[in-house]
Amino acid sequence: MYEDKTYKINWLGIIVKLLLVALIIGILFWIIPKTNNNAYKNEVFTNNLNNMKSAAKDYFKGNKLPSKIGDSKVITLDKMEESKLLVPFTDYDDKACDATNSYAQVTKNSDTEYSLKVNLSCNSKEEYVLDSIETTTVSTPTEPEENTESDNTIIDNESENNSNIDNTTTDNNTEDNSDNIIDANEIEGDKDGNIYEFEYRRLISAGKTEYTCPVGYERKGNKCYKITFGSQIDATVLYFPDSETIEDAKVNTTGSVEVTADAIKEFVSTKESCSEGYTLNNNTCIKYVDATVVPGSTAYTCENGGTLSGTKCIITIDVGKLPSETTRSCPNGGTLRGNTCEKTTTYGATQHKGSTSCSCPRGGSLNGTQCVSTTSTPAITDTTPGTCSCPSGSSNVGGRCAYVSNATLRYGAWSNPQSIVSYTPLSQYENATSKQVLVKGPDCSLGRCTYLYYRYTRSTYYSCSSGTQSGSKCYTYVNQSCTSGRTTQRCANGTTPVNGVCYSTSSYSASCTTTNSTYTCPNGGTLQSNRTCVKDESYPAVVKETPERYDDCPAGYTKTSDGAHCTKTYDAKKTEGTTTYTCPEGYTLDGTTCYKTTEIEKEDIYKYTCPEGYIATGENENTKCTKTVQVDGNYYCEDSTATLVDDKCIKRKQGAIRGYECPSGYVKEGTVCIKKDVHCVYPSPHVIEEAKYEYTWSIKTELEGWERTGNQRIASSETLDNLTIK
Repeated sequence: MYEDKTYKINWLGIIVKLLLVALIIGILFWIIPKTNNNAYKNEVFTNNLNNMKSAAKDYFKGNKLPSKIGDSKVITLDKMEESKLLVPFTDYDDKACDATNSYAQVTKNSDTEYSLKVNLSCNSKEEYVLDSIETTTVSTPTEPEENTESDNTIIDNESENNSNIDNTTTDNNTEDNSDNIIDANEIEGDKDGNIYEFEYRRLISAGKTEYTCPVGYERKGNKCYKITFGSQIDATVLYFPDSETIEDAKVNTTGSVEVTADAIKEFVSTKESCSEGYTLNNNTCIKYVDATVVPGSTAYTCENGGTLSGTKCIITIDVGKLPSETTRSCPNGGTLRGNTCEKTTTYGATQHKGSTSCSCPRGGSLNGTQCVSTTSTPAITDTTPGTCSCPSGSSNVGGRCAYVSNATLRYGAWSNPQSIVSYTPLSQYENATSKQVLVKGPDCSLGRCTYLYYRYTRSTYYSCSSGTQSGSKCYTYVNQSCTSGRTTQRCANGTTPVNGVCYSTSSYSASCTTTNSTYTCPNGGTLQSNRTCVKDESYPAVVKETPERYDDCPAGYTKTSDGAHCTKTYDAKKTEGTTTYTCPEGYTLDGTTCYKTTEIEKEDIYKYTCPEGYIATGENENTKCTKTVQVDGNYYCEDSTATLVDDKCIKRKQGAIRGYECPSGYVKEGTVCIKKDVHCVYPSPHVIEEAKYEYTWSIKTELEGWERTGNQRIASSETLDNLTIK
């Protein structure tokens, strides 16, 4: 007996599994190119740089090399492409590289060696390589080619004018007479049989000319460049490819269900940070460490014959002895007379004062030797006017009160266009006040492509719905609110008035009479005319016996404890060896500090919000948005942004932002593009040393190694007598 078995294929499960496999494969294809993008981008840039270097080495040969040591010549990228040295190339993003800032420069270092610098600037990346060119012969200077390049092209710098002539001309008929037999074809004459002499010159020393750029410009090759930044526009957002997911729909059993929506992700800013141990400084992450100090040896010496003691020098000398002696002195200031001191003392006489009486002849009260009187005057009346102010919210405008509000900005008609012809594509844009559109181009009929653009401008003006308009403001004038004034009294002398009267007190010296004073000398002295007393007295002198002792030390010396020696101490001469500083590997020495740098780590910061009506839970990228809704039917999609198809929920998701890009001629700053303008002028020449020449005359029409000046004369018979013309 057999069992009947029926197998049912789960097509839904198979489809879901296939979709998951396709999704995984898509993610792998998205990740793998992303990890290789930078490597591929660097490879494209390096190949372009190497191609420029090879083309430069093929170009800089012979007379295209600079002739003087220290001089340079430059060829730009567009000149290389124009001369068919390179085929035009683009960077990783298929954009043309900067034809002005991409160049090759060769500098002469010696008679046979030249240094080569090749600089390539593409989009936001700019690097250069250095190499050398060696020759076996010295290049010969040639006349500079006519500059037919546009203002954006750097020209060779061999076009300096060395036509300055040394005014010291040697007119001594020193033509080349090494061979006195001259072919008739080498000379020139006139119909009268006269033979001409020609003046020649030869360079003795080349002049030196220095070229400088205006302030704010940087010299590159033979031109001066200055980069300025102008208007800005929004950068173009770049997205990864869209993706699609299919999920089983939810079964509707209640009619009231909870649905979700994706949080809205908005860019806020870019956070710049450095790796641990590094500090952000001027757009660079820098790390400092102290350099390793290797001190030099230190030595001390005594230059004046002293004895070294540590870091000091000591000089010791002997002290001689002084014999014993007897001295007499007058300690109280008298004059010594033998064994007696004589002294005259002067002191002040005693005063016996007379009596004094005073009175006030002009009235008033006597106070000591002063007379005091009081006067009264009426008080001064002051009236303070009322004050006025503007109502709350208004301002004082030209002495009147007014409410101020912003006027409405309005736009006028577009102006007639300005025509702009360019050799390179320009950006097209339109904003509120200006726009630029491509009218014609590229037109490459003349061998070089041109583009015609129209640039329009739009005027603006302001208007007010009410009030008076002035500039960008509206003024509604109102009356001031004022207060009444008041009356006060004061005194001119600063006192407080009493019942409208001011009182002041004045004083003057009283009239006094004094009897004469008398003077006496109480200690027996004699009274002098200057009211002093003089008294003569004498007393025995003081006798002092000084025993034998050591002499004193000279200035700057100190006596030792035994008194027999004197010593002087001074600093020894210090001689220090050179102190050196070293850094760990990878660091650069700066004084006594070592540093190394690394690139800034940039992280984009976003904010997450929910659509209107949804409740947010979680935070940042984990933000979840939900709300409860009424649903009809048997199935529903939990994700409100998905589309219900039968019993499946299909959701198409826009690719994430992978970056921003700017048109040519703009620099990217976050999410905006800033216009980058390059201004170019020629450097100003300054002659430091003029070229010097030597001069000679010859009847030959050509003289090897010399050049004709254009001057000529008829040869003298003396010159012709020494020649044989065949």
